[in-house]
Amino acid sequence: MSGGSAGIAIGETLPISLQIDDGNTGLFPQASLHDDTGASLGSVDLSHVADGMYSGAAFAMPDAPWVSSTYIVYTDAAHTTESTAYSRSLDVFARDDSALMSLYGRKVWLNVGAGSPGSVLGTNGTEANPVDNMADALLLAAALGVKTLHVCGSVTLAAPLAGFAVDGVCTQNFGTTIDINGQDVSGTTFTACRIQGAVAYSPGEYPTFVDCYLGFFGSAVTGLAGTLYRCGIGFVVEFIDGGPCLLVDCYTALGDVTGAGNPSRLVYPAAGAFFSNVVLIGYRGDVTVENMDNATDSLTGTITGTVTLDASCSAGTVHVSGIGEVVDGSAGTTVVDDQLVSNVDDLDAAIALFGALSGAPVTHTPTTITAGGFSWTVAVVGPNVTITRVT
Repeated sequence: MSGGSAGIAIGETLPISLQIDDGNTGLFPQASLHDDTGASLGSVDLSHVADGMYSGAAFAMPDAPWVSSTYIVYTDAAHTTESTAYSRSLDVFARDDSALMSLYGRKVWLNVGAGSPGSVLGTNGTEANPVDNMADALLLAAALGVKTLHVCGSVTLAAPLAGFAVDGVCTQNFGTTIDINGQDVSGTTFTACRIQGAVAYSPGEYPTFVDCYLGFFGSAVTGLAGTLYRCGIGFVVEFIDGGPCLLVDCYTALGDVTGAGNPSRLVYPAAGAFFSNVVLIGYRGDVTVENMDNATDSLTGTITGTVTLDASCSAGTVHVSGIGEVVDGSAGTTVVDDQLVSNVDDLDAAIALFGALSGAPVTHTPTTITAGGFSWTVAVVGPNVTITRVT
């Protein structure tokens, strides 16, 4: 008897065959076919070829992860009497996805404005023929066994999207917009997307945002936790109660980063029962902090710009360093800014900080610095000092 497995591309003929060990040529085997869900695909009669080898008629591999072929040996042409001398045997034919993976690039393509509906594997959701809706994209991703989506256009999530990588095509004013809409995005990474809506996730399985824009054109992001890399912060970003949030090399993306435009609003959960910990590393631009009212709420990090605490802040701690200032309009928030150069119009203060960091004697004019045999140019713009090495 035979048994084994093979990889078959969709549409290719299944090698349905059975070898009778004793070479009996007078039998009437039949193959009963089922897909991965157990649904019957029909039966195929096998005819004798030579030396006890029986072969079935052509049957194309369907769009299924695998197909099983159960061989039953009958003693009559009507297939009513099963032989007791030959036991049943099984072949499993797995779908060969290598061609599909090459076609898709291991991701499903979604273009809301230029795609079309459909979830036919091998036809829809490719770079050349993207789908136009998230529901079809998720069906195709499940069928392919991939977790990467390439998205162009505006999408409002209507189903969980946990554990995915979502690659967008985005600038500040146009491109990919994802409204998370309260759906579970545990462990999902969004890249080059405009993000809005309510964020949801399982405890400890935070999403990640890379080169994204959050909270634009009056559309807030709420329930935020996780890590943001090189992201622009727009209208309102509201943090989850009790969740950590790390912003690395992020910036205020509305107005002028030197302070002449609209500050981004970082909103803590009002009357939060748990502490919210926000860390800014290398943040550029102006931010207004609201609702910091839990004694253990914190905002820490390095900035270039102005942090304004509004009157809704009544507790917690702000501890920042860098170049800029803290405007404290709070009703009780603790501010630690002794390492913040807050008046860079006084160039001497900035130069003193530079000297302390460089560890070398410093001389300067209003536009140049010399220290340790090297020189830098100095530019003072609003609350910012830019120091650029020349030699």
